[in-house]
Amino acid sequence: MMKRLTSHCLAWVTLSLWLLQGCSDGSSPCDPAAFAPDIAAGGMTEIMVPMRDCIRLATNVYLPGTSGPHPLVLIRLPYGKDASGDTLDVTSVLATFFLTTGLAVAVQDTRGRFRSDGEWEPLLHEQADGIDTVHWIEAQPWFDGNLATAGASYFGFTQLALAHQQPATLRTIVPMITPSSAYSLFYHNGLVRSDITVGWSLGIREPTAQTRVPGQTVEAAAMHWPLVEADDAFGGDIPWYNEWLDHPFDTEYYDRYLPRDVYDRIDTPILMISGWFDIFNATQLADFERVQAREGGSGASRIIVGPWTHSMGVLESHDLVFEHGGNLLTFQDKLLEWYGHHLKGTPMSAWGPVMLYDPGLDEWIERRTLWPKDRPEHLLYLGGDRGAAACGEKGVLSTTPSVETRALTYVYDPRDPIIREGGALLSAEWAGAKRQKDLCSRTDVLVFESEGRATDLTLDGAISVSLSVASSAPDTAFVARLSLVKPDGQAFYFREGYATLSHREGNRMQTRYKPGERVDLHIDMPPILWTLRQGDRLRLEISSSNLRAVAPHPNVDHDWNRTAEPRAAAQTIFLDRENSSALRLEVRP
Repeated sequence: MMKRLTSHCLAWVTLSLWLLQGCSDGSSPCDPAAFAPDIAAGGMTEIMVPMRDCIRLATNVYLPGTSGPHPLVLIRLPYGKDASGDTLDVTSVLATFFLTTGLAVAVQDTRGRFRSDGEWEPLLHEQADGIDTVHWIEAQPWFDGNLATAGASYFGFTQLALAHQQPATLRTIVPMITPSSAYSLFYHNGLVRSDITVGWSLGIREPTAQTRVPGQTVEAAAMHWPLVEADDAFGGDIPWYNEWLDHPFDTEYYDRYLPRDVYDRIDTPILMISGWFDIFNATQLADFERVQAREGGSGASRIIVGPWTHSMGVLESHDLVFEHGGNLLTFQDKLLEWYGHHLKGTPMSAWGPVMLYDPGLDEWIERRTLWPKDRPEHLLYLGGDRGAAACGEKGVLSTTPSVETRALTYVYDPRDPIIREGGALLSAEWAGAKRQKDLCSRTDVLVFESEGRATDLTLDGAISVSLSVASSAPDTAFVARLSLVKPDGQAFYFREGYATLSHREGNRMQTRYKPGERVDLHIDMPPILWTLRQGDRLRLEISSSNLRAVAPHPNVDHDWNRTAEPRAAAQTIFLDRENSSALRLEVRP
């Protein structure tokens, strides 16, 4: 959902020939395939493409100066197809990027956004409007029958909305930093995502604007009680925001946006691009595993994963240095080669199909599968007499479980959530491998730390935390944050996961909880490839909040987002040999 890069990072693209056309040929405005406007070669033409319900979508068509017909790359986005001010649209850059190789480009404002007609409601119309747009393209004399799509985040989602319908002319899609799960856009296992559900909604509410909402405003809105009225308190009612907050479970409601088996329905080669610190990294990695399983190891689809946030390495602000991590532009030759091969049949080099950056070694690696087979699990058990007060005596992460039963308790107050540094967040300013500040003033966090590594250890797959917990509330949240502690004592964000008691058996329906009951809780973090070097330590913090990532849980068991009065809760973690709480790390065999 990020879309702009500053002009000093990329060259300006000169846009010319602004021509607005209607259905002047007398054809029905409700038949996309019958609409055949004149398109100027060697420039850009703006047209209004009719959808099946007569809504017209503003579309910039760029044709090469050479004689056609041409292959075409389609980009559909809600952020404005035109450049303005002192920033540059990624879409304008992409248009020139593709035109130089003889590819035509169509860039379209999605329904209800900027110059397109209709009512704006995120995600809802992308399947129908996407296929209608393709039907229009397929009928044009300048199109040679070879179609691809491009784009990141929301306009990666529009690619999926189109591709699963299997248009005959579609040759490839390239979804960057994009999830296939609509539910995961808005929730972390029942916890509302502050940066997207709240912050992004506030910034994109107006049909002809994309506003960068200040971080303090996002934080204040995410702490508004009840949360469903945060839109009213910060600018006015947003109907679709209210709907999302009334659907905290992954039900059929979200299937209207995208089929949950979308990648099983796509039969074209896919190039994915993701970042270890991207907001959708976990979902996209799971998506690629599914694609590879469907393809049976053919290597038709490929993936690149860098040490990037949602801005794919451009203008990021990590405190850890990734000298050879590069950014999206580092791979422009591979992108052009991919499109050229699938649209024009030109040769493609044999790389990957998996290309991953190992931040610990500062190296890129290539291999056949995303994760190695038969990965052993490295367990670090939570232990120690104390695990409270980050600046006090820490608990330990040990290879042996606790001998005695211990119960560590803290009080979580939703009206005083923790504000963390770094992470997988929408804002490039906040996101990434940030240096961790001490939490000396907090008594609502448990801290456990491993010994320094005697030898290197490569994490290569899943990361999770298994906890034995109890709460005084009928429902509540637990947050597990993992930090990398370097030999000099500096700690940096590494991974984080979220869980609620009501969603502990899955996101499809509520699991009831009786206050005081001891239950097992599993917290997944995004998987990773990262070599821990000699002397590195891991620090695990267990708490119940992280305001910049998730809105505070009110500690009630129903109408979570309509609760006006949150309650404090006593949270307990149990450490013992029989039901050990542990950090689970898949490592390279």
